[in-house]
Amino acid sequence: MNEILDKYSISIHKISKYLNYSIIEDYQNKKYLIKIKDSNLDKIFSYLKEMDYPYYVPFLNDKNDSYQIYPYYEDHIYDNSYKGKEIINAICDLELKSMEYHDYSLEQLKEYYDQKVKELDDLMNYYLSLQETIENSNSFSPSSYFLLLHISEFYHNIRFSRYELERWYSFEEKRMRTSYLIGDVSFSNFRIGDKKYFIDYKNYKRDFFLEDIISFYRKEGLLIDMISLFDLYQSKISLTRSEKSFFFFRLLIPNKVSIHDNSYSDCIKIRREIDFMNKSREFYLKENKEDEETNQKEFKQENEDI
Repeated sequence: MNEILDKYSISIHKISKYLNYSIIEDYQNKKYLIKIKDSNLDKIFSYLKEMDYPYYVPFLNDKNDSYQIYPYYEDHIYDNSYKGKEIINAICDLELKSMEYHDYSLEQLKEYYDQKVKELDDLMNYYLSLQETIENSNSFSPSSYFLLLHISEFYHNIRFSRYELERWYSFEEKRMRTSYLIGDVSFSNFRIGDKKYFIDYKNYKRDFFLEDIISFYRKEGLLIDMISLFDLYQSKISLTRSEKSFFFFRLLIPNKVSIHDNSYSDCIKIRREIDFMNKSREFYLKENKEDEETNQKEFKQENEDI
């Protein structure tokens, strides 16, 4: 790394770590983020530049160097509400600029559906087995007892997720929207300072366009207002009923919580999972109720028109 810094006359005044990267500050108070070269980024950076996408920072040095040098912008302190809105704006911008339709066969949809049904069935069986094991044990650890008290929350979410999976599959929607995705949408990977941008694009891919907002909600759901951000998202990208079902079936899937010897950390882990399930389920039920009310109004209006 020193050879690259010398090549570009960057002197080290301070060095620190952020995630897995080095932050270099020179004697002129300029900061740089240094990464090991990732040639896979050439394609996405070229595309982002061509599309005039503003939420990325291109590296400064020669693409043949063994390291990549990026300008580093400090993250200003904003609350999660504001930062969440900026992240939604950023992912919508990329999705709209790169959106394409992809045709799937009924066989491909069936294969995906069968895979997800199995995952949900396995998850349900896991928690049923775990419940039985705890109930048949001679003594309860605090974490086991805590999980047992709230085990029904896991069953509720699995059933709602299965319901939306079935609903999505029933549409047999063979033409689905895809886009480029960041692949790591989180508060830690997004900066708001002199520039708004995602730090890392190493997980970028082209896939079903809802994958980024799904992963953002599952990572940061306890820190954001799910309803208002979903409204903001839909003000930019209107979702079909099928797409909403896909979003909710993925959002509602509980994580597989395991219990170890450390009861305190297990209780914290279980508490966070329960809080997320409750929050995501309340969000889902509210959105579902609003959709049903809208459908009823439209149905009533159609009958009046007739």
